[in-house]
Amino acid sequence: MVPILECFRGPVTRAVGGLRSPVVCSARKSHSNGSPRGGRDWSRLAARKKSLFLGAMGFGGMGWALSQGFVGGLPDTLDWQGMRLWVSGKPSDVTDQQDTSSAPQKPQTNGKMDPETNGSVFGDLLLVSGATIIPHPSKVDKGGEDAYFISDNKLAIGVADGVGGWTLSGVDPGLYARKLMNHAKEFAEKESEHGPETPKQMLSNAHQKTDLPGSSTACLLSLDNSSSTLYTANLGDSGFLVYRGDDVVVQSRPQQYRFNFPYQLAFDSAHGNQPEHAEDLQVQIQPGDIIIAATDGLWDNLFVDECTTVLQSCKREGMGPQQMSKVLALCAQMKSFNNSAVTPFLVGATENGIPYRGGKPDDITVVVSIVTQATSKL
Repeated sequence: MVPILECFRGPVTRAVGGLRSPVVCSARKSHSNGSPRGGRDWSRLAARKKSLFLGAMGFGGMGWALSQGFVGGLPDTLDWQGMRLWVSGKPSDVTDQQDTSSAPQKPQTNGKMDPETNGSVFGDLLLVSGATIIPHPSKVDKGGEDAYFISDNKLAIGVADGVGGWTLSGVDPGLYARKLMNHAKEFAEKESEHGPETPKQMLSNAHQKTDLPGSSTACLLSLDNSSSTLYTANLGDSGFLVYRGDDVVVQSRPQQYRFNFPYQLAFDSAHGNQPEHAEDLQVQIQPGDIIIAATDGLWDNLFVDECTTVLQSCKREGMGPQQMSKVLALCAQMKSFNNSAVTPFLVGATENGIPYRGGKPDDITVVVSIVTQATSKL
């Protein structure tokens, strides 16, 4: 048993030279801090250059990534021929999955939100989904510390990010995250109807059944067919957005005690947050909407406008959700190892007085779902 909970998520090696010592978090706090990801778009300040800091990081089969370096934001054009070749294969350090089960074994959301739609109830909607995990190079052998699930009934998805500080106590936090998502998936598939409380019920049930040492953030999304409504529960700094047409309809906001200290579920409830601390959100969805759920490996390295640029390009290329998830994950990884890139994590660190530069290497997990009517073929 670990007596205290490590809340710091990942070493800021360029800023302080190593992993911080454990601290105890109070589970009684329930308010979110502002998101460093929602500030001005610093990516416009960076010149496009062909420079990528990769070192000897062990990228396996990602030859395409080595030739596509960029600084700051995404380049104006991407090598889509190379991208298509990459997404059609499976490099050795990438795990992907479509319409199956869990990973390898900026609005205030305290209330309810309903972005402007025509109010239509479409009925028989499904989430056609695909997912990609790219572990941090140092964690490839164990599959990383992230996890996700895609329910077989196509009504729910989720992502989780095991808190890396547990490794200091000899605990693999990825095991906790994967078991949490497995139990969430089981609950989602047992429920024939999904309603407003389903995401938090999934989270609570999974939390109670996950009896391993460790802790994790979690973001769960559930589709209610009767009202064409997506219900969500997000705890910590994983998150989601809903993309419609050319616009982001809604985006979750990370929950943090302070910068890079996220809320988290723990095996020992006395040292973690509770499922009811998750922020919930509801949004009416339509066929064609694209949902991204991801761990902070994506959100710390790509600005929202960069994500939408990638989605627009993927749509033009006729890619499906699993291919979209691969492209997003790869773009995030490319920036994460670029020490000249302007990233949301850099902006957040700077705003909090922490010296930092470039991207933030991390596990990267992306689930992409396209809202589809049951009678249509994607």
